[in-house]
Amino acid sequence: MEKRLTCREVERRIGVEITEKFLEALDRRVIPWEQPWLKRESDYYGASGKPYGFLNSLLLWLGGQQAGEFVTVDQVIKRTGTSRNGEGEACVWNRFIRKDGKFPEGTYIVFRGKVFGKRRDENGNVVKDKDGNPELVEYWCLKSHKVYRIGTEVDCPRNIPEKTFDKTLRVANPIPRAEKIVLDYVSREGVGFGHEMQGRAFYHPATDRINVPSIENFVSEPAYYQACFHEMAHSTGHAKRLHRPKFFVKGDERYSREELIAEIASAVLLHENGLAVNTTDRNHVAYIQSWGKALKSDPLLIEKAMAGAMAAVEYIYHGKAKK
Repeated sequence: MEKRLTCREVERRIGVEITEKFLEALDRRVIPWEQPWLKRESDYYGASGKPYGFLNSLLLWLGGQQAGEFVTVDQVIKRTGTSRNGEGEACVWNRFIRKDGKFPEGTYIVFRGKVFGKRRDENGNVVKDKDGNPELVEYWCLKSHKVYRIGTEVDCPRNIPEKTFDKTLRVANPIPRAEKIVLDYVSREGVGFGHEMQGRAFYHPATDRINVPSIENFVSEPAYYQACFHEMAHSTGHAKRLHRPKFFVKGDERYSREELIAEIASAVLLHENGLAVNTTDRNHVAYIQSWGKALKSDPLLIEKAMAGAMAAVEYIYHGKAKK
């Protein structure tokens, strides 16, 4: 029988999982609490109809979720009278079954809930009442559970009007020169490009696809193109282009070099096209500083990264690198 975890052990496990999510974000050159895109519209907890706190909004954002109303499986059952395995599940879950046949994964959030435990004395012995039964003590413990976004992961009645999430964050004005670089490259190379996951910017080598939040979500137009250029630089490492082997494998020594290549390439493209990204300087400084140890251990890393970045820039412009 598996040992039951103590409250402290549960909290530690949850803390480790949260930390890993933040570290993954830092690996993507994003400081979670200072992302270059604007603060999302509120995420709402379906049970209460109240906005989530800052931490859970960050966890939902890191999970790639759009703003919306989120519910647990129990709340879905309560609102619809159906479950994943119960009668009528088709109208609730099946529309969102993924191509691999699996249900939506949902996203973990955290909260503090009441739990009851046996009272113990200073020696660790269980304290009993006059009838010989263990005395119970109530305390708060950090917990986590999965939630699902109504409308994209589950169908069920809403507590919050959908129009609440349809606000335009700001009016954006695409920069023609930068827009042309992006569109020319993805069109010429056949790279997928979209905004499906509004909370994340990444390049997916297996599908050869770039995802960035839409331009309206960024604090400025240059910040948007900075993200585009960074992911475009990553895409030049694909085997059918400049072929930088294992450039996407974390833990491989080439991964650190690849991140520097993408960062330098995006900086070069911004500079050559007269774009300044002052609002994200702190992200860049912290990101570059995070590679200080790698740079010290390999004095040639910056030179290798610089050469790779210039080849990436040339490829983005012309489809080939200078010899």
